[in-house]
Amino acid sequence: MSTTLEGKTYWRSLNELSQTKEYQQFLHTEFPKNASEMTDGQTRRHFLKIMGASIALAGLAACRKPVQKILPYTKRPVEIIPGNPIFFATSVPMMGSLTGLLVQSRDGRPTKIEGNPDHPASSGSTSVLHQAAILNLYDPDRSRFITENGSKKSIYDFVNAVSGINESEKVVFISEANSSMTFESVKTSVQKKFKNATWFVYEPFNSSAIELGNEIAFGKRLRTINHFDKAELIISIDDDFLTDPVNGVSNTKKFTSRKKLVSSKDSLSRLYSVESSLSLTGSNADTRYAIKSSDLDAFVFALASSLSSNISGLGTFKNFSNEFLSSNPIKTLSKE
Repeated sequence: MSTTLEGKTYWRSLNELSQTKEYQQFLHTEFPKNASEMTDGQTRRHFLKIMGASIALAGLAACRKPVQKILPYTKRPVEIIPGNPIFFATSVPMMGSLTGLLVQSRDGRPTKIEGNPDHPASSGSTSVLHQAAILNLYDPDRSRFITENGSKKSIYDFVNAVSGINESEKVVFISEANSSMTFESVKTSVQKKFKNATWFVYEPFNSSAIELGNEIAFGKRLRTINHFDKAELIISIDDDFLTDPVNGVSNTKKFTSRKKLVSSKDSLSRLYSVESSLSLTGSNADTRYAIKSSDLDAFVFALASSLSSNISGLGTFKNFSNEFLSSNPIKTLSKE
């Protein structure tokens, strides 16, 4: 340490104290003179403009200009008026269910999807999945032709190949779930023609767990249709039915119909939501209970035990007891 007129100076290393030639050279290379200044006549503003333009051009160079061929009608149909859209009634299949929609088309190009007010599954409304379905029509990776082992084939090649199949041969069909009557009619005809045919239905996301639960409860694989418009009390246990991909639109319509008072005779339904994470259904509930996913089974058993004396069919849970049986949510739901 040394003392100067400016105060005390503290050495940060032995090299700084010794001030050797090597240390002086190190300081010169680490902090060269005028390192933070531009001495070549260029301003900082000009440098930033050059760098900004370089980045923009690099981004444009990485984009491929899409090939678009818009051709006018050589013979315009009588029903098409330039500037006026045409609406087509259609349906979108999803996990074996269909939702009726109206597709807006301009000059033969679909541009917008809305709900069909005459269809019970949509009643004029749509979900985000339905709105995004129109992008499939413009998907460049969408299958546009029939293939055989990767080779492009025509519909006539497919018909000739199927016609040559012996009816006694084993044939396997794989399809997605579809509740269309036309599809079922074709499926029935095919199965009659090919006696040894096996038809598999595959869906990455499906309601097989619900159908299996209904089979255990009722003896048949059934689909659940909830009539929220007729219910006075709704208890949702970790079920976000308002955003259900299959019946979300219909469920929302039915649920909100009991949340409007049109006359003095109308009554509002009550919704209790028991869930492990916040959902759209839980945010719209009159009362929401948050519990862990690992405690859902115990909560359901406790609720069944508390309701066993008032609801037939729950006698098995009459003497069941756990930590949830005396909790406030169970007491509240039992009173309701």
